[in-house]
Amino acid sequence: ADAEPVTTPVELPEVHAASELPDGPRGTRFGSALHEILEHTDFAAWRTAAPLAQSEVALIDAKLRKHALLSAENIATLPSYVGNLLSATLRTRLPCGISLAELAPSARRAELEFYFGFASVHPRALLSLLQQYGYQTCRLDFARMRGQLSGLMNGTIDLVFEHQGRFYLVDYKTNMLGLNYADYAPQALHLAIRASDYDLQYLIYTLALHRWLKQVFGSAYHYEQQFGEAYYLFARGMRSDGSTGIYRDRPPLALILALDALFAQ
Repeated sequence: ADAEPVTTPVELPEVHAASELPDGPRGTRFGSALHEILEHTDFAAWRTAAPLAQSEVALIDAKLRKHALLSAENIATLPSYVGNLLSATLRTRLPCGISLAELAPSARRAELEFYFGFASVHPRALLSLLQQYGYQTCRLDFARMRGQLSGLMNGTIDLVFEHQGRFYLVDYKTNMLGLNYADYAPQALHLAIRASDYDLQYLIYTLALHRWLKQVFGSAYHYEQQFGEAYYLFARGMRSDGSTGIYRDRPPLALILALDALFAQ
């Protein structure tokens, strides 16, 4: 999704003097600009380190200008900074064995919007179910959820792609966790995911994708064979070998089935 959720402030890791990563703009405007570029970019143009096509250069410039991010002070450096983030995001090989840049257009769908209705879901029942499977374990309650939950669940998954018969969901993150690769190592990402409730976010995305695949494939669909993983890509800390900046999870089938039943009313 384009907007980053409002969360409780989290103490950032200490930034050491010998920073490995360049600093860059922060905040929702920058995140929105990068998401829009990734939505409209030609993935194939990023398959090699060759000079970018002029259309991609123009796209980056247009989106940075749209969100009022370019200035006289950064116009010579910000587009290349963004280009490096895009290159890392699109060219890094994911755990499933392919980079986003290698995906054919027919194997991916950007900004997959979903809706599903539900009624009479109690927040306590939802939290208890999540905690049974090791999610949201530090939460005591959903402070903003009072009484029974009813209505329409709506969201947008940044990217869904298919590779070797499995379907994967991707969410792009521009969170600044620090200026060293260690700040984007697996354990650091695990803490960041939990602190920002991104685990709840991708569980809802997984349920939505699960329901969509059931509609597409009917009785031929089986979660364990056709659902791949959820990938959260922290663009600022993605190392070319894939060792940092990539958070991955494959929620257990039992949890997804239980969530499906909970929201089935």
